Amino acid sequence: MEGNTILGISPGARYMGIALVRSGALCEWKVRTYKGFWSKRKLNKAIDHIERMVITHAIDHIACKVPHGSRSSAAVGEIVERLKALAEEYKIEFHTYSIGELKRAFPVHIQNKRSLAQYISEIHPELYQTFLRENDLKRPYHWRTFEAIAAGLHCSNKIR
Repeated sequence: MEGNTILGISPGARYMGIALVRSGALCEWKVRTYKGFWSKRKLNKAIDHIERMVITHAIDHIACKVPHGSRSSAAVGEIVERLKALAEEYKIEFHTYSIGELKRAFPVHIQNKRSLAQYISEIHPELYQTFLRENDLKRPYHWRTFEAIAAGLHCSNKIR
């Protein structure tokens, strides 16, 4: 199935990692920040951004990295539910992956999020400087981006 466009997402109540994978190639990646207290307005703002990407890039699949239920807030659950609804509305296949699945998805042994980010930066050298910068931070900002990329790449590999 060549030509698939996949939107990889790693949702969070404050930050959302987003990656666009087209025909197995990483095209775009970013972190979106949503400041302030959790509210319906903040949720709608996040979903509206994703909806614009779905329309603009003709997304075929959404690959969502979902956090462990006991380690995430109700807000993240709301985001995932709204993403599922958005996928249904636009008739897009919706895939969810845990961090454990993403660690096992690649041909090297990946122990944690740091080694996942390092592997992603090795296969996509344009991300290496971002990885080095994030590796030194106590609270890395772009880990969600690496998770979103991993979800998008894993989904791409599975549907081919």
